[in-house]
Amino acid sequence: MTPPILLLADLFSERLLLFAQSLGAQLLWVFAPLGAFALLFHGIEVLVQRRLIQRFGWNAALWTGWIGTPIHEASHVVACWLFAHEIESVALFAPDINEGRLGYVRHTYHRGSWWQEAGNFFIGIAPLFGGATVLLLVTWAMYPQVVETLFANASSQASSLSLEWEGVRTAATATWNSFLTTFQPTSPKFWLYLYLVLCITLHAAPSRSDYHGGLRGGAILLGLWLSLNVVHAAFGISLSDWFPIFEPLWLLLITLLSLAAVVATIVAGAVYLATFVWDQLRRA
Repeated sequence: MTPPILLLADLFSERLLLFAQSLGAQLLWVFAPLGAFALLFHGIEVLVQRRLIQRFGWNAALWTGWIGTPIHEASHVVACWLFAHEIESVALFAPDINEGRLGYVRHTYHRGSWWQEAGNFFIGIAPLFGGATVLLLVTWAMYPQVVETLFANASSQASSLSLEWEGVRTAATATWNSFLTTFQPTSPKFWLYLYLVLCITLHAAPSRSDYHGGLRGGAILLGLWLSLNVVHAAFGISLSDWFPIFEPLWLLLITLLSLAAVVATIVAGAVYLATFVWDQLRRA
């Protein structure tokens, strides 16, 4: 007969392994993609804005900011409402060369309210979700067949009740192929769409102050996230088992952000090449 202490040790090992696997899956599927997109969009923003501003002055930031900044700041406002923060003042688009900013949202909250304090994290990253939402609406208005393909693939993958990279790749590839077969480079609508995507993505990344403001809320959510994983593992289940419920929305978000990332990277490369040629011509 196996001693109780060994049975307990085996059970603990099993639960600990489940806990580690669950954390790994969530990091891989949820936090890593969002972090990667935030870093990518921030990098593209820095590259494009810096090169344009260095060559054409600070007003060059306004070329995309007049569209992207209101979306960025409005995303903060919506998140403030959701988490019951008091909004003191809002400037959706108020360029200030001295402060180096294009807009702002000032808000306050009650310290000690876990809901409002945790909300700081979502308020900080809200531009990512706001940008994805506006991108969806713009794509829907200009290329509805692309969005229809996107929804069809997301629904098809979700019906399998399994979250796999193959499903994400299939949905993203089908959507991108639909886009490639419907746009016409000779059409003004296509270039307008590229411009709108660039405006949205260049201002979709959280700013440094957004990250700083979300640290305390992030710490609260981290503790809650770990606690939920511990509770789930203690009962022999994984928090990752909830993935299939949110999979359609998650596939939609990831595919949209991927589409924006590809288009923004192409346009950013074009901006880099154009400014490089401009520099060479000026030196000649």
